[in-house]
Amino acid sequence: QKCGVSYSKVGCFVDKRRPFRNMLLDQRKNIDWQNWNDFLERFVCACANKTVTDGCAYFGIQFWAECWAGENPDVAYNSDGQSNSCFGHDFLPCVRVSSSCAGAKDVNFVYKIEVDQPPDACRDQDPVMCQKHLEFCDSYVHMAKMCPRTCNLCRD
Repeated sequence: QKCGVSYSKVGCFVDKRRPFRNMLLDQRKNIDWQNWNDFLERFVCACANKTVTDGCAYFGIQFWAECWAGENPDVAYNSDGQSNSCFGHDFLPCVRVSSSCAGAKDVNFVYKIEVDQPPDACRDQDPVMCQKHLEFCDSYVHMAKMCPRTCNLCRD
């Protein structure tokens, strides 16, 4: 991706119970409906970058131009079920092959931040801390970067 942050599409999900706790960006008042395709790509990229800065592993685009992240330990992003109310370029229903997507009201299109694979000779920065917080390997980008061996990201 041209974004500088690697992310992958997860899917379209209903949001009744706030699986993502924090609204990181809100551009609803600034949506460029005439240039939706470009606006959407720029907004998803900005959201991905903000998500990485905040140390989260997943983010959702909801209500066309709200960026949500910050996992809620009590509610998984898919716990309210899937939705068909996500849209991509030209406002067409989102399918896995289209580029970026956004959810409509009360719907998240969820993305996952992809962490680069560490080099072959990889080490945990703090092995004791890494073992202590092993359960956060999949939830927090910074954990995977600090603890590649503990998080099973080493190629050996």
